[in-house]
Amino acid sequence: MIRPGMFVEAYDTHVPNYGAVGALGVPLINEIVEVLALGSVWIKAPQTIRIELSGKLQPGVLIRDFAQNLISKLDADEINYTVVEFAGPALEYINIDYRFTLCNTPIEIGAKSVLVEPDEVTRQFIGERIPGEVEFPISDRDATFKATHLFDLSGLEPQIAVPPVPDQVVPIRDVAGTAVHHAFIGSCASGTLYDLRDAARVLSGRQVCPTVRLFVTPATQEILRKAISEGLMEIFVRAGAIITAPGCGPCAGGRIGPLAPGETSINTGTRNDYGRLGTQDAEIYLASPASVAAAAVSGRIMDPREFF
Repeated sequence: MIRPGMFVEAYDTHVPNYGAVGALGVPLINEIVEVLALGSVWIKAPQTIRIELSGKLQPGVLIRDFAQNLISKLDADEINYTVVEFAGPALEYINIDYRFTLCNTPIEIGAKSVLVEPDEVTRQFIGERIPGEVEFPISDRDATFKATHLFDLSGLEPQIAVPPVPDQVVPIRDVAGTAVHHAFIGSCASGTLYDLRDAARVLSGRQVCPTVRLFVTPATQEILRKAISEGLMEIFVRAGAIITAPGCGPCAGGRIGPLAPGETSINTGTRNDYGRLGTQDAEIYLASPASVAAAAVSGRIMDPREFF
């Protein structure tokens, strides 16, 4: 069980997701062989960038919108090989599922790891899973940071990453009306129970546009089980979505529901490189689960707040 204060090494770019519970996850690619063979590896201690959050997101604006907007605002040179640390009063309104999304995106602009300062929200989540006392390490009051940035969530509007990189982010109104043919809700960035709930709010009582293929992939078996018990999967099936087995789903590549030449996808995956979902001759937009669901229903990119 991953708990606050742990140092975790793993062969996956998005292992910093463990920062959602205050653990330091460091992704290793080639170096994972050293860990498997020798049990250790040299890593340079990174500096820390502190992100202090205030305010509260408005209805129809999700944490994915902020997570994408954030990496478009930060300087990649400043973020490179740092730990991005989230703190501030807004964390009171950001549950563990949404913290996974927060920890997912900074890696795309070069962060070494990401973590959220553990708090009462963390304590409640951990308490249901790990018996006994758990230490919650946080930064010292006199800690020195490479930089500190303040963000107010209150005025944010829905965002979307346009091809071909995740940090090329614009307000969704800038590309509203763009026709889509493929939609996907899932991945390690947005495949949690709360993500599925957000998508179901839009899809409930509605049908996927006949010209759109919508794929829904719960991140884990536990999430699938809870989504079934809450009736979310029933909503997706009635809407005409295609349910895939728990895991990464289409995000890992084009083997599940690949894009045809000239098609456009809107999804909650982690990357939007050309060729990510099959052919090089296709475009991928990254957005929140609500935005993806709204586009799947209407057949075009649109502001999901109209459904809220």
